[in-house]
Amino acid sequence: MTETPPTPNHDEPEEVFFEGPMPVKACLGKHGLFYFILLGWNVGLLIAWLQSKSIKVKITSQRLVIIRGLVSQNEEDIPLYRGKDIAFKQTVAGRMLGAGVITFYSDDATAPELSFPCLQPKEYKEKIRDCMMKERQRFRTRTFD
Repeated sequence: MTETPPTPNHDEPEEVFFEGPMPVKACLGKHGLFYFILLGWNVGLLIAWLQSKSIKVKITSQRLVIIRGLVSQNEEDIPLYRGKDIAFKQTVAGRMLGAGVITFYSDDATAPELSFPCLQPKEYKEKIRDCMMKERQRFRTRTFD
């Protein structure tokens, strides 16, 4: 008698860590001090405000959803089990504001690299990494280089 492998439980509840538009503070820290010196503080604030209104993020225990655009929108939805790696970058201004940019690398054909600004990037990076590993175990996926 052959034994069939257990299938992943797709009915597991999805825990939401963050949902909504990016705070202006996160978009301010994304560029760095040179950007604001070059363009001026008022122009830099205006650009950061527009960027914060044009990026909506949903981070859950099972997927990452990024919606970009004010008028026309582009939505990327990537399951975390497809992730390969995750990294974050902080500029000097970002460190002062507690903001940075998270980059999620995946084997998804439409979005192999997905970046977005956020507050507390190190904490969110670790949460996403932990959930990514749990999802990969749940779906029994492996990556080959």
